Amino acid sequence: MSIVAPSTPDDITSQDYFWLVETVKNWLHRSDLAARVPDFILLAESRINRLARVRVMGVDAALVMTPGSRFVVLPSDYVAPSAVWLDANQPRAKLTPLVVEQMPVASDSGMPTYWAVDGTMLAFDRVPDQAYPITLRYRARFRLTAQAPTNYLLSQYPDLYLYGALLESAPFIGADERIGLWKSMFDQAIQEINNSEHQSRSVGVLTTDVPTSMLSRRCY
Repeated sequence: MSIVAPSTPDDITSQDYFWLVETVKNWLHRSDLAARVPDFILLAESRINRLARVRVMGVDAALVMTPGSRFVVLPSDYVAPSAVWLDANQPRAKLTPLVVEQMPVASDSGMPTYWAVDGTMLAFDRVPDQAYPITLRYRARFRLTAQAPTNYLLSQYPDLYLYGALLESAPFIGADERIGLWKSMFDQAIQEINNSEHQSRSVGVLTTDVPTSMLSRRCY
């Protein structure tokens, strides 16, 4: 038996949250699951946040250490860390990451040297002696809702959201031959997106990594 993918509803003209909800309903063709589609999208997004490596997920957060505490609360949309800088002086100092179990804790207060993620907190190796400003670069999660109906990932890769949401319906639709196809398409989309994003980052590094000697040359 061949599997035929339904077409996108004609009255849906933009790729946003509402388009996604209606498209998932149309593809499932199960009126009894219509109310669960937002849950399928939420679960798919959770999976996507763990697997996708998209450049726009990298954001900087300006944080401040509190005297008397070596912990700072992580942003609510935090997924994974990239780097931490101490902004007390210029140029700013990049702190060294460690596994929290291996990070030494100094008995005196002062400027931190090391950092680690400890649960929902950013931990440092010493208590600050003043309110030091820091910058955390981290991977932020995508969150698509009716109140925030669009984001970069959906506009650029709508198939990823679609196949991910359809795949999350598996516990409700049972032994459906479409599940294998959806999983295959979702896995392929993740791989293609990560490869594409990796190439974009690599090109960015190559085009900006200009030798200092080249900057002083003049063209005639």
